[in-house]
Amino acid sequence: MGNVEVIPRGGVQFTSAGSGLSHSEYNHSHTKPVHFLQMWVSPNQNDLKPAYDTRIFSDEEKLNKVRILLCRKPNVLLTIL
Repeated sequence: MGNVEVIPRGGVQFTSAGSGLSHSEYNHSHTKPVHFLQMWVSPNQNDLKPAYDTRIFSDEEKLNKVRILLCRKPNVLLTIL
């Protein structure tokens, strides 16, 4: 798909491999450590099309709140809310 980006603090990235995927990640900074959580979710369908989405959430959107990140809806694989 050719996507390249630096995901800032508070960012959430969703990628669906579909029929295959080449993926890599690394710390863009040479001086600051990086902290992230990576989750792999198995889809309930086969032969999905590749998909990609990134959302940035502010501290105010997360402070003392539970944030739904992935939700299954009819005819949609996963949605970042």
